Amino acid sequence: MLKKLEPRNTGKGSSPRKKTTAAPKRKGCSKEKDIIFQATCIIEGAHQVTVKLGREVEELQFKNTYEKLKKLYKELD
Repeated sequence: MLKKLEPRNTGKGSSPRKKTTAAPKRKGCSKEKDIIFQATCIIEGAHQVTVKLGREVEELQFKNTYEKLKKLYKELD
C-alpha cells in the first residue's frame, strides 16, 4: 500500500498548512502616506543638490519644486 505523503516540517517556524489573514486596511491612510513620502523625497532631493554641489538652487528649479509641493499639499486637504 502507498503511504499518504504529509508535508514535512522544515524547522522554519511555520506550518505549510497554516493560513494567514490580512489585517484590515484603513481607507485613505495609504494615500496620505504616499503624498507625504513624495513631498519628503522632493525636499530631500532639493536639499542634497544644494549641499553636495555647494551652490544655490536655480530660480527656475525652485519654482518647479515649489509648484510640485504646492500640488501635493492641496491633495492632502
